[in-house]
Amino acid sequence: DSSPLRSVSISAVGDNNKMYSASSYLTIPVLKGDYLYVKVSEVGTPDSYSEALTVNGIRYAGSSLDEISSYTGPFGSEKTFRLHIKDSYIFSNTPNSTNTIAFEARVPFSMKVLSKSISVHVE
Repeated sequence: DSSPLRSVSISAVGDNNKMYSASSYLTIPVLKGDYLYVKVSEVGTPDSYSEALTVNGIRYAGSSLDEISSYTGPFGSEKTFRLHIKDSYIFSNTPNSTNTIAFEARVPFSMKVLSKSISVHVE
């Protein structure tokens, strides 16, 4: 059954070794490996909608957004996206740098756009 999309949130950020529970301002150690993992949760199960992840102003959507896991339950879904950070330097993975990560879900044919933004500080 479909239900309206009510809220979206970023629940964790990390690397392939460890995910760190997200708050509006999150401090993490330098990530290991080539990828940034972002776990999101969505309340509501709409028929169709689009998703985008923005890291430091650069937007990833559609085929450039790599979804590696997804679980849908009766009230919504949890998904994990993976972004390659090794070559493109989109995420400042160096000590004492701050990044902004935003997740957005947009329902077609309506003006409804839900988004959540967090600040991630690398220590």
